[in-house]
Amino acid sequence: MKKYTLLLLALLCILISCKRECFVGVEKNVDFFNNTADVIEGHLLSVDVMGPSEIAIDDTLLIFSTNDPTGYIKIYNIDNCKLIGKYGLKGRANNEFNMTLLASSNIAKTNKGSIVYIYDDLSLLKVMNIDLTIQHNIAIIDTAYRSISLIDGVTIFDFVNDVSFTYTKVHEDNVFLGRYNLPQYSYKAHNQDAEDIVVFSKLMNFEDVDDACYSYSGAVYKHPIRNIYYQPFQYMDYLLIFNMEDNTIRATHQNNSLSFNDKIPDNANSFCFGHSCNTNEYIMCLYFNGDYSKKSLKNEGEEKPELLIFDWSGNYLGGVKLGREIHRIAYDSRTQSLIGVNIDKESVYAFDLSGMIKSISVE
Repeated sequence: MKKYTLLLLALLCILISCKRECFVGVEKNVDFFNNTADVIEGHLLSVDVMGPSEIAIDDTLLIFSTNDPTGYIKIYNIDNCKLIGKYGLKGRANNEFNMTLLASSNIAKTNKGSIVYIYDDLSLLKVMNIDLTIQHNIAIIDTAYRSISLIDGVTIFDFVNDVSFTYTKVHEDNVFLGRYNLPQYSYKAHNQDAEDIVVFSKLMNFEDVDDACYSYSGAVYKHPIRNIYYQPFQYMDYLLIFNMEDNTIRATHQNNSLSFNDKIPDNANSFCFGHSCNTNEYIMCLYFNGDYSKKSLKNEGEEKPELLIFDWSGNYLGGVKLGREIHRIAYDSRTQSLIGVNIDKESVYAFDLSGMIKSISVE
């Protein structure tokens, strides 16, 4: 396997020797902490969905993965909140599921229609054709992939372009108990060998090494069309962006917060980035480490997040405070609305982002 190395050092670019055009690694310090606009309250949508787990949007379609065995995938009309259908019964057939999780809030477009990636169990990824599913009133599965287990990490497949990106979580060494291995990243294009991307040169210095599993954790997402991936960290104020088109890896870091070069005190982990969605222009992330979220939890019993918006180079563009506690998000580009789901309450909200989008848009 070809190997590349990136050291995360502040304001430092590194050219790395490799067999093809080299990666450039860049870290920038920005200020997004307590730096968002006023509260957008949002309004409740009349969507009756049982046990929602993930959400996606395809034009006028609002798509949920759920824990409902009578139809794990539910599709609604986003404009009138009417149920179009529920698909995927419990079972072991190709078009049945044992559990479901949408792998992304993005919908891919093919010459056969729109497709969505759905996890069935923790390591089988099925590709469902949305248009044919609605047309035939039964889940239509185009193909399926076996991926790394969600317990161990995640593989992002791009069925259209035949590429994949894999992230393996920090894990305890099988031989040396108490020793933890670094997170691993790899990229595979077409029929080529997978390429290792070694982001971190060594494990951070922890007072309690068990904290390593938390500090390096974070979901991985992909650009809707382009071959760019990113990872907001759950317990560090970091956003990593992997641009596989120009061989650039960028790290966006909150100024003066803990870095991967610091010694991490015991119990220092605070929840930072939550769920994320994106558009061709923007990366949108729920954020919980600011004063707004902490005060709302203390005073109201609800951990209301902020929404941070970045461009695909990792520049912080702006953000808003959200007036509802939500855990999953998707973006409706037609109405410039953020759709948020509170998993615990099984409630769905819409937030008007048109003012924020207008303020950050580049003419």
